[in-house]
Amino acid sequence: MSLRLLIFFILLLIFAAKSVAQERAFWSVKPLQPQRSVYWITTSYFEASEEFASAGFRRDLFRVATTDETSFPVTDARFIDRMVGLHYEYGYSRRLTIVGYLGFRGIATTYTETDFPQGIPTFLAKSITSSGFTDLWIWARYELFNPTKLKFPFRLATQVGVKLPTGDILAPVALGTGMLDYDARMLGELTFFINRIPAYLLFDTGFRLRGGDYKNQALYRLELGISAADEVQFRVGFSGIASIGKLNKLIGIGEIPRPAATRPLNILGDERYGQVLLGLQANFSPTFAVLFDYQRRLYGNATFFGESIQLSFAFLR
Repeated sequence: MSLRLLIFFILLLIFAAKSVAQERAFWSVKPLQPQRSVYWITTSYFEASEEFASAGFRRDLFRVATTDETSFPVTDARFIDRMVGLHYEYGYSRRLTIVGYLGFRGIATTYTETDFPQGIPTFLAKSITSSGFTDLWIWARYELFNPTKLKFPFRLATQVGVKLPTGDILAPVALGTGMLDYDARMLGELTFFINRIPAYLLFDTGFRLRGGDYKNQALYRLELGISAADEVQFRVGFSGIASIGKLNKLIGIGEIPRPAATRPLNILGDERYGQVLLGLQANFSPTFAVLFDYQRRLYGNATFFGESIQLSFAFLR
């Protein structure tokens, strides 16, 4: 997406939302009212031509250092990850909210591989594609404290969940781990004013227990939101994932002793990364909002380095 088109799209969202000014309607900590539902339809695009090596430094994507002609270096690599997902929340009681997420993911990568038949370098163009459903996550979020009980503008909730292995592990690029995962999180939100402008500070921290040989992970997120008006809100945040211990199942392309049709590609292994978020939320009504997010990875180990954009539509019923 070009910079001009991106700026035009953001200004269009702001103008459209301001013409139907409404209060902020969607929260990630506040429980839904009983028997109310929120549907988040999201679409995202991630692209990378570089990666973070296991040691943490950046290098060309899928780059394999070679010292002789028995291994075959990869160059000019490009990775694209497209996702369409449904995030659903249901208010089960005054404090308990049931949450679910399922995505449909499309992976496409291209690269050039060098072969040396009879000592003469030959460049082979390769591509890998894969698509299908992701693993299904189901959580239960329970409110522990709210501003009314605390007499302070702070809300605290806990969330526990399980990942069901619905992703295709036999696809050209595996879209699931084939294992059950579990996670537990604490979510907090503080609301306040900056020069009479409504704002909030949200934190999300947790631990993910992964099945099989995958390393357990620590999860973290911090987000600041400021309302430009009742109907428009800007957000900035930082989030990340950190696999604990030595990284064994590395994300990226596999090495092979000789040229093959394609190399094995892994997108669901052990990794660490931190990324910055810039976002905009436009509230068109108390029951409909549009969100636009931009994320860029800042550091990592055994993971992709790239940028992503996400467009979401939220409906409250």
